[in-house]
Amino acid sequence: MQDWDRLRLFTLVADSGSFSEAARKLDISQPALSRQIRALEKELDVQLFHRHARGTVLTHDGQTLYAETSSFSKSIETTRRDLSESGAEVRGQLTVTMTMGFGTQWLVPRLEAFHDAYPDLELDLVLSDSDISLGEGDAEMAIRFHSAAHADDIQRPLMPIKYRLYAGPHYIERHGEPKKIADLDHHRIITYGPMVSAPIKNVNWLLSIGRPPGQPRKPILTINNVHGIRRAVMTGLGIASLPEYIVSHTEDIVEVLHDVEGPEFQAYVVYPLAMKNARRIQAFRDFLLKEAASFKETRQ
Repeated sequence: MQDWDRLRLFTLVADSGSFSEAARKLDISQPALSRQIRALEKELDVQLFHRHARGTVLTHDGQTLYAETSSFSKSIETTRRDLSESGAEVRGQLTVTMTMGFGTQWLVPRLEAFHDAYPDLELDLVLSDSDISLGEGDAEMAIRFHSAAHADDIQRPLMPIKYRLYAGPHYIERHGEPKKIADLDHHRIITYGPMVSAPIKNVNWLLSIGRPPGQPRKPILTINNVHGIRRAVMTGLGIASLPEYIVSHTEDIVEVLHDVEGPEFQAYVVYPLAMKNARRIQAFRDFLLKEAASFKETRQ
């Protein structure tokens, strides 16, 4: 057996957490798998696993080796997928990461058209308000609210993200609609909490706009999550600043003070340079750009 074959088996055992589970996935006997790992340990003159009744744990040497083989294994899998794409066919699996709010409120409602066009492509959406690594193979494409972190990543401007002011119909019925910025002093204000992960520095601009320096408005509620703020607005609790994309598919929120625009930032489609020719990347990138252009037209 070649060295890479044993390294591949080692990586699978480490990922599985046990020899029996890895053997099941490989459809080989556990003794046969154990022999290959022992042969690798003998060749490297190190112990790779601590074997216990409940499973296996990597030794220090095993962790060092796994750090290299896991990354290499993901690269090989990505290359294998790329080579399997031929002609005009778009198939396989594509892992895309983005924030929770953008994925659930903007992207998911638009995916039916994409799957109709590419029924053989399986999308795996990884929604997180923290950046998921592209370089380590955890995702193949990202929608970022900031420029690409690595020089070897390709980024395409997707669309500007604008913040505006919103309230629920129930709130307006009870408290009236503000007609000018000064009216906000007499309304219930909902803002972002101190632990919120936001792409703009002045996310709580609603507290200071139209106010004297050092005299901000007092919010009735702070929430460290854009979904929580959106829900509070929907229930009629108060007025809040929200990104346009998160209210584009609901009738339970209405825009107020239409002539007042909040902060704006740019969203990007990002993917590794090594994957620029992958047809699944090209197909989803073009779909995103088309949908973003359509969304921008509806907001103008």
